[in-house]
Amino acid sequence: MLFRSVLSNFDIFAAAGARNKAITESFSAVANSAGAITVTLNAVTNYAALNAVEIVSGGSTPTPTPVPTATPTAGPGTLVAINSGGAATGGFSADADLAGNGTWTYKVANAIDTSGVTNPAPQGVYQDEREGPTVAYAIPGLTPGAAYTVRLDFAELWWTSAGGRVFNVSINNTKV
Repeated sequence: MLFRSVLSNFDIFAAAGARNKAITESFSAVANSAGAITVTLNAVTNYAALNAVEIVSGGSTPTPTPVPTATPTAGPGTLVAINSGGAATGGFSADADLAGNGTWTYKVANAIDTSGVTNPAPQGVYQDEREGPTVAYAIPGLTPGAAYTVRLDFAELWWTSAGGRVFNVSINNTKV
């Protein structure tokens, strides 16, 4: 089955310009009929990696006010903020809503440069990551049919040059 990628051949190092430098990517998405949004990363070279996933109210189309969730907020309009691969920190919940198997976590103590990110996540979020051949999250508890913004937080924690980690990202398994 083919899926539309919102990021094709994404390389964190190349996009951020350095190792241990944060970058975010944001996309509009509509919650499915069950009130969920899925985010899937598929490795092309080595392993896919994600530091955090955030679901923010509003997207590219008007939406009713979403039903609040028990997940702590990280910033204005944030309904869900998950520290991928890590513990709860600074308004981000501990790693949750992981879909599937075959992934693991990685953590560093290095300072992460967040100077290029508007409203960056806390340091601890960028110092944790979930990685694997496929990394997938299914975020429940949203309003079916409502538009949201999906914000993905990244920092390359391992590779020291571009091309070391390349992957595709799809949202809601949108078919081609």
